[in-house]
Amino acid sequence: MQSTGGTVWQSLPGGTTSIRVPTGTTATVDARFTAQSACYSLEIVVQGSWCSVRILVDSTEAQPATGHDFVFDTTNNGIETATDWEAHAIERFVTGVGPGAHTVTVQMAANKNAVTFDLDDWSLVVEAFRAS
Repeated sequence: MQSTGGTVWQSLPGGTTSIRVPTGTTATVDARFTAQSACYSLEIVVQGSWCSVRILVDSTEAQPATGHDFVFDTTNNGIETATDWEAHAIERFVTGVGPGAHTVTVQMAANKNAVTFDLDDWSLVVEAFRAS
């Protein structure tokens, strides 16, 4: 299990892989991430708080790039606890990826500092579809 708190994006340990696009081609990279998650606050009831996941391809957020605006899980206005695990998913893509090796990374963060975000039993699937 991986846990984080706060609004700073953190790379998920082990949540990085690479994919290679053949010479002379471009590709669309499609990345899917699924996980069991818990999003909660132990300190206070935090209204309007949630936990986010984003997927980077070569350090650039894949599309649609929404940053903290993507709600992967929520505290349910402070009602959720550390034992309220749920299954969630995100899928993102990048078009026009050129030849060579490319790194895909999953990152996690909360939208408020008093929120804790736990991820467990996760899966990352990355595919490249030849565009030209």
